[in-house]
Amino acid sequence: MSLFRNLFAFLLAAVFVVTHSVAKEVVEADKDGVRLVLGTSTVPETVGDMVPVRVIFEKIPLRAGDNLMVFADTQLAYVISSIGGFLLREFSGRVRMNQGALEVVVSRSDGTATKLSQRIAIDRPYLIPEEGEATKEFKVRGKGNTIELIHRNRMARTNYVEHMYIVVPAGALAISMTPYSSGTFAYYKIEAEHSLEGHNIELRLATKRSDSQR
Repeated sequence: MSLFRNLFAFLLAAVFVVTHSVAKEVVEADKDGVRLVLGTSTVPETVGDMVPVRVIFEKIPLRAGDNLMVFADTQLAYVISSIGGFLLREFSGRVRMNQGALEVVVSRSDGTATKLSQRIAIDRPYLIPEEGEATKEFKVRGKGNTIELIHRNRMARTNYVEHMYIVVPAGALAISMTPYSSGTFAYYKIEAEHSLEGHNIELRLATKRSDSQR
């Protein structure tokens, strides 16, 4: 167990170091004060199992009653909701894509919605694993208004992480996900308009198999 912990700590450090160097193409879209960044930096190929996505709220943060939905190749990967006084400024995660088409939808509590989309070329396709270990183990580090986190769940069709909750004194962030979010070096960065220190994080596994198709 200690060997695994040491290995996982090493992998955590490696992911934090290379997290901005896992795709060869960067595309962006900007609308209504929301910026979408798909892909990062430059390496030989874009791996479909771990495509980086950033959604930045440059004007109005995601706040109570708002939702952010992320679709990878038309498949729902994430639903992110702010609760209480949680003010989200940036969400970074990874998705699985083969066609390279990504769309985000920001739904505000007043009924307005913002849609952004982009596309990149995928060099190495993926397959969602059929079976996965029922693990909720994760590592996190953070300071001030930023948290970085990785988990070791494979995001297979069984036993995948379906919900992640980040609770801080200001409020909470609820992140629902599917196997179309990445299970290979799954990396998340959360940036808020307030302190995230004193956070409590909980992961919950799916109780039913995901049968959605690529």
